[in-house]
Amino acid sequence: MIFNNFSDAVSYLEGAGYVLIFLLMLIEGPIVTVAASFLASLGFFNIFVILILSFLGNFIGDYLHYQIGYYGGEKAVDKYLPKSGKSKKKILNIRKNVDNHFGKTILFIKLTPMASPGLIFLGYLKVPLRRFLLYSAIISLIFSMFFVAIGYYLGYAFDNWLKYFKITEYLFYFIIIVLICFMVYKKLKKD
Repeated sequence: MIFNNFSDAVSYLEGAGYVLIFLLMLIEGPIVTVAASFLASLGFFNIFVILILSFLGNFIGDYLHYQIGYYGGEKAVDKYLPKSGKSKKKILNIRKNVDNHFGKTILFIKLTPMASPGLIFLGYLKVPLRRFLLYSAIISLIFSMFFVAIGYYLGYAFDNWLKYFKITEYLFYFIIIVLICFMVYKKLKKD
C-alpha cells in the first residue's frame, strides 16, 4: 500500500488500529513505538495502550528470538562456526561469561541495533528460560517507557510548535495587511 501523504497513512492506521501497530512493533519496536506515541500525543491513540503494546511487542519478539535459537540455533552454529574460526571451546567460554554476567549481557544485546543474533544466541546457549524472561521483561518495560516518553513529548512539542506557527501565521497576515494598507495610503496621498 502506497500513501500519498502523512494524513493518508494516519487515517489507515486509525482504521487498522492497534492490531497493526502491535504487529509492526514485533518487527521494529522502538521506531514504531516512537511514531505511535507521537500520534497518541496528538490524540489519535491512547498512550497507555501504546505502552502496553510496546512492552508486549518487545517481550514477545525477544521470546520468539530465544525460541529460534533454542530449537534451531544448533544447526546454524554448527554450519557457521567453522567459517568464523571459532571453536566449541570458545562457545563454552562465552557460555560461562554469560552465566556470570547475564544481566549485563542481555542489556548489551538489547542496546545494540541488531539484537536478533544475540537473542538467538542466548537461546542456543540454552540459558534458563525463566531467567531470560525475567530480564527481558524488565528491560523491555524500561525501553518501552523510554521510547513512549520520547514519542509522546516529541508529539507534544510538535503540537505546541504548530500552535506557535499558527500565531506566527496570523501575525504574518496582519503584517501583510498593514503593509498593503500603508502602500495604498502612500499611493492615495501621492495622487
